[in-house]
Amino acid sequence: MEKAIQEVENFLIEYIFNHTRIPNCVLDNLDLFYTIACEIEETLEGEFKNGITLNPNQLKKVTLMEKIEIVKQYFQEHEIEFDIEKYIMDGTIAFIDYNQLEESEKQFDIRRCFNGNMKKEKNHKKLIDVSENGFICDIPILVHEISHFRDESTKTSRNQISNLLTEALAYGETLISADYLYELGFSYDAQSIFKFEGNTLYQIAKNYKKVAKLFLVYKKYMNISKTSYQAFFEEIEEYKDYEENIKFLKEHTNYDLIYETWYLLGLFLAPFLLNQYKKDKSYMEKLKKLHIEINKKDFLECLDLMGLENLSEKDRIRIVAAMYEIKEKYFKEKGHIL
Repeated sequence: MEKAIQEVENFLIEYIFNHTRIPNCVLDNLDLFYTIACEIEETLEGEFKNGITLNPNQLKKVTLMEKIEIVKQYFQEHEIEFDIEKYIMDGTIAFIDYNQLEESEKQFDIRRCFNGNMKKEKNHKKLIDVSENGFICDIPILVHEISHFRDESTKTSRNQISNLLTEALAYGETLISADYLYELGFSYDAQSIFKFEGNTLYQIAKNYKKVAKLFLVYKKYMNISKTSYQAFFEEIEEYKDYEENIKFLKEHTNYDLIYETWYLLGLFLAPFLLNQYKKDKSYMEKLKKLHIEINKKDFLECLDLMGLENLSEKDRIRIVAAMYEIKEKYFKEKGHIL
């Protein structure tokens, strides 16, 4: 065990050194993100402790052209200027059957139906790869990647704030477009998206807590001994938890705490963005403005555009309340396909 502790401690030292040459907004506010992970786990554990099961035979199958038409309709109704056909024709958007990426793949993997990627080439050209598995639930994934495309500048790099909040915008629009499908009558498909993203958030939060605890202890005591760990968390933690967390990080030396924070926060905020939109459809204008301002404004200014203040307990109560509303609507109902 002592060897494992030393290996993990060395990992923490190197990671912190490599990411604190300038102030880092994630590491500087790690106690907040740890608290958020705890609140997520507590809120979603009842639904996702044992994972989820999705039946691909119940998902609505549509052609690619039908999906494109629905996306065009979605953008038109929300007055979002995005010429999807242009970007398909020039090769910016590529549709991929992720189930066929590996020749050894023998069985259909439903997890590959929720895949996408937006990247920027060395020549600053932006490219989108997105799932094409013949299902209507591919649509929110496409909307997600287009969201990243819309707030990624071709001339400037992202900064810490836009990196931290771009996933919130993208996942917010994922849920809004999934709700759009729900309203069109594709109940099971929409619920599948909500359940998949909810389960993803729960799993991220569980692992995040394990790693964040060790970072927090090291930042205070400059070591992660059992004594320091117990002193930091006092009577609420057990030694078994300490060993499990050491083992997890030792086995996941590629774990990137900052990168995972982007997704933790993004999926945490997304239900609130959907909730605000459902209350007032003009809220979409704030999200469109945020696409323009995300690379210019500071963190608090971006939160203000969302309708939040500083992610204090007052804000988090509102966000968790939005998560409960999603649970009631999309996790309880069995749903059907019209």
